[in-house]
Amino acid sequence: MDQPGASGSAKRKRTVLTIEQKIEIIKQNESGENVAALARRFGIGRQTVRDIVKNKTNLQAFLLQADSTQVVSQRKTMKASTFEELEQAMIKWFLQKRAEGTPISGPMCLRQAQLFHEKLNPGENFKASNGWLYRFKKRHGIRELSIEGEKLSADEVALTEFCYELENIILERDLKLDQVYNADETGLFWKTMPTKTLAHESEKCASGFKTNKDRVTILCCANATGRHKLRLTVIGKSKNPRAFKNINRNNLPVDYYNQKSCWMTRDIFREWFFKKCIPQVRKFLEVNKLPPKALLLLDNATVHMDETVLKSEDGNITAAFFPPNVTSIGQPMDQGVIENMKRYYRKKIMMDLLQEDADPMTFWKNLNIKDAIYGIAEAWSCVKDVTIKRAFLKILTLEDVPDMNETIVESEVTTNAIANIASEISTLDGVDAEVIDNWIQCDFQEHGTETFTEEEIIAQSEKNKEESGEDHEKNKEESDENDIFEEHTSNKITNRQALEACNTLIDYFEKQDIDDFTILNLQKMKSFIRQKQLKTKKQTKLTAFFVKHV
Repeated sequence: MDQPGASGSAKRKRTVLTIEQKIEIIKQNESGENVAALARRFGIGRQTVRDIVKNKTNLQAFLLQADSTQVVSQRKTMKASTFEELEQAMIKWFLQKRAEGTPISGPMCLRQAQLFHEKLNPGENFKASNGWLYRFKKRHGIRELSIEGEKLSADEVALTEFCYELENIILERDLKLDQVYNADETGLFWKTMPTKTLAHESEKCASGFKTNKDRVTILCCANATGRHKLRLTVIGKSKNPRAFKNINRNNLPVDYYNQKSCWMTRDIFREWFFKKCIPQVRKFLEVNKLPPKALLLLDNATVHMDETVLKSEDGNITAAFFPPNVTSIGQPMDQGVIENMKRYYRKKIMMDLLQEDADPMTFWKNLNIKDAIYGIAEAWSCVKDVTIKRAFLKILTLEDVPDMNETIVESEVTTNAIANIASEISTLDGVDAEVIDNWIQCDFQEHGTETFTEEEIIAQSEKNKEESGEDHEKNKEESDENDIFEEHTSNKITNRQALEACNTLIDYFEKQDIDDFTILNLQKMKSFIRQKQLKTKKQTKLTAFFVKHV
């Protein structure tokens, strides 16, 4: 019998969930758990569960922009700051300073906030107070601010300390060297030529034909033994370059993304880490019968987010960061790996120019982003295991590595080797080793991630404010203007044309002194084309039957 005063519908205690819990509700609901079960588990009403699921898009967008998991685990609302432009400017400034290794104090933050406010929202009432700073830190998961000290410089003492810490992590997690990776971005001017003498009247930047449209960002990643070089990620300006017309992008030898300034962004890096990096690493470990765990070493670029975000669902594949004052002297990809890749790419450019026997201007006009992608992928495949091993020697102890010279950059492709190829090109005048060296170094400082001055941060915040109410139609097809000289046929290559071309190639190579592997690959291609041809014929007959009888 019920106790006196008891109510059949006792009032439920009000529960306010964190954003992390709301995201978990969405995941469980998508996995098939019903609304009633979720309501009981989290102690909330059924309608609240439905509202959370309905708000899925906004919650996921907030999660994507979060600077660390602490933000989503502690915050309970997505309420934005009253001064949104100031907020965006401040977090961009803060993350950039943190990546540079500049200690930031509370007063420093307050002064910068006041400065940004005066330029972004003049006349509006705002005070950079300790209360505002507390809320700013809480909104973005900033745990602490450095109070004293000066900007650190790269030095061997800090590198030694980092190596000691890294060794402890490897021992604690029982990792093999095959399970330790490094990734880094770099910019490449893929269409520059090694001379100032060739200029086209349509090019305002004639020196080597370098324009912003000729730039891509490349993400290189490999493990400490050099046995696993991940598929490259290439970021170009155009979403749909004309050179990609009528091709299956999945067949490109790299993962291609687009961004209007060709920079790596948080969204692209996040997708690379979870959808490209983790699956490739897991496959390599499985094939080589290694435990499914790994460590990815990164620099402190703001696009790399927080190490609490960058980890696999099971927590076995994680990220760790170089201290800012160690990155330039310790990060393996910067110790000759990326530069060797670029040298191979530029050697290929010279070889192609020599073999095509074309004048440099015509060659430059016809060179397109697809050619560059294949050249970049080939260059990456040429980088030797030993070069990558040597690059890791500064931070790890590796066995069976030849003695490392101070200058390992030229160990694979020397400047003179490229200059010798250039000297055989009769139409390329005035190109010597010095010109080639300048050509190789033209994008040495292109790191693939953008840094901003305070003026640029303010300008970007103002631009975002202007665009916030506009309808953005930026996702329409774009054509890469670099390819304006390239002729394309609008018709698709038929199966018959492909088969004829394949037969011609087989006939040619059978008369050459070449390995059987090449002929076998061509025979496989021929078999693939025939299967496509047969499938197309069946579909045509089936369509004709339905047209006739239905």
